[in-house]
Amino acid sequence: MSERRTGMLMMIFVPLVAVVVYSTTICPTIYWGDGIELTCVAAVLGVAHPTGYPLYSLLGHLFTRIPLGTIAFRMNLMSLATGSVLAALVAWLVWRLLRHSRPRQTSDLSDPADLSDPSDPTDKKKTKQPAIMSHAAFAAGAGWCTAFSQTFWYHAGLSEVYLLNAAIVAGVLNLILSVVLTRDRRWFIAACFLCALGMGNHTMAGMLLMPVLAVVGGWMLIPPRPEPTGRKRKAIPAREPLQRRLTRLVLPALLAGIAGLSVYLYLPLRAAQNPPLNWGDPSNMQRFLWSVRGGEFRKFYLLKVPQWLFPDRPIVQGTPFDSETYPVFLRYRLREWLEWMGGQLVVLHEAPAAVPILLGCLVLFGAILGWRILWRGQPLFAASLAIVVAMNAVAVMIYSIHDIEGYFFPAHVIVILCLVVAAAQLHRWAESRLLAHSSALLACLMMALPVGMCLRGRAAADHSGYTAAERYGRDVLERLPFNALILTAADYDIEPLWYQQIVEHRRRDVVVFGRNFLATPGYGKYFEGRYDPPVAFRTFAETPTEEEFFRTMAHDIVAPNLQRRPVFATWYDPRIGAEAERIEIPLLRDPDVAAVKERIYFPEPDIYRLKAK
Repeated sequence: MSERRTGMLMMIFVPLVAVVVYSTTICPTIYWGDGIELTCVAAVLGVAHPTGYPLYSLLGHLFTRIPLGTIAFRMNLMSLATGSVLAALVAWLVWRLLRHSRPRQTSDLSDPADLSDPSDPTDKKKTKQPAIMSHAAFAAGAGWCTAFSQTFWYHAGLSEVYLLNAAIVAGVLNLILSVVLTRDRRWFIAACFLCALGMGNHTMAGMLLMPVLAVVGGWMLIPPRPEPTGRKRKAIPAREPLQRRLTRLVLPALLAGIAGLSVYLYLPLRAAQNPPLNWGDPSNMQRFLWSVRGGEFRKFYLLKVPQWLFPDRPIVQGTPFDSETYPVFLRYRLREWLEWMGGQLVVLHEAPAAVPILLGCLVLFGAILGWRILWRGQPLFAASLAIVVAMNAVAVMIYSIHDIEGYFFPAHVIVILCLVVAAAQLHRWAESRLLAHSSALLACLMMALPVGMCLRGRAAADHSGYTAAERYGRDVLERLPFNALILTAADYDIEPLWYQQIVEHRRRDVVVFGRNFLATPGYGKYFEGRYDPPVAFRTFAETPTEEEFFRTMAHDIVAPNLQRRPVFATWYDPRIGAEAERIEIPLLRDPDVAAVKERIYFPEPDIYRLKAK
């Protein structure tokens, strides 16, 4: 089979297997976390929480048009498709790296294709086919190791932005490799466009990739050396003036970047129409900048001390790190990253914490060896990978949120890539030193790792029968009388209610009021003119003090609304100036429902009927 046909079959087979496996574990409806809000936003073309995620919202809206299952299931299909595309992109990247590797000497871990007798053309033909199959085996193994990494597989069954972010990073890395191999500026312009477009899904894409594009762009401005005889490459002419090279490269790249960032125009254009979900109302420049810069989350999470890490210390939310708190956080994050990485390729059930950390160190060591091999063959591309990992580490070490796993994805893609390159080099050594001939059979041992990951990891990634989040929202709304108002505490209890009202069109007479949005710009705009009698509310220009918050809740929200409609809440504090009658929601006390790692996103298992004192 020819090299081209083998590559094409691999690119079809790798994502196809991922789709088949993912389809057995996909969630049939909404799941705990931000995916509920993202599903609602995509369904009605609304505006998501900062930074707005316009690309994800627009792509998600296309998936909601698929006539298959519920809206939530269609959005989960988007994650399934994204995870499969990511696997294909990683496989393609490894395939190209192995094909273009040029070992220095036959005796030094050489390419199997070069182990034949140069005086015997028949021998070369015999060894070429096993070499191609070996490359295909390692490339497919890399794709499936990515697809079946524990957290990747977990996210492939529910709505989230992180798999798409990782796929965009992998796509840009493929384009950068094309730039390195061909020096064709069209690939560089395409990489700039995809990077800027990816920022419309998650701004982390720009943070990771823009330094790489700057380095590669600077390299392209350097006049190339004379090309080897008989080898054709499209390149910027060596004697072309610098000003002309800048014009032909930098200007189109900037225009491509602007074209990619134009997806953010969706936010003000759609916000001006006041959709059912309009977080921050970025309809003017001030609120638009507030949204794309991170909104309320930037204030509390960027280089700020997390309260959950210091439960015994009276730390005020939003306090900056100091010389005592940041080293503790840094050690915690590094240990968390190593433990996470060690549990991706080898699924461990109830193992001591030291075991995944040790495995993470071994995985990191193997990836460093693979990176050194890449550095000898493709130094510029290896430097690009190192920059992405370094910027990923910076992002993880300054962003002090609890659910950080999705931020590990881009670096983990590169770790898998480098690990497989190291394994392929070990395979070459075994062929040259032990077998003395090329064999694809040894390379097929690479398949043992993804097969083992698939068999052991399925139970932890299986969402196929989980419907608790959807049932919670439906159960709560069914218990409320007509025209009631329910006060929610945070995202985890308001989002299932949003889904029922916005997507499933249930109980739209109920007013769902989130206390955590009182300092979010434009929140009060949603209630104006939508309900009769009107909703009594007050918002803040900035986060209020605790005393001011409860005073406002008691006098400006709870008391006036109690005179207009039945008032309920998913939380209770006597400082809101009302008495409460507890109503149990038994669903969330079910052990089968609670046996998921998103337990931290669960609402309380009760709601409260508020009554005037």
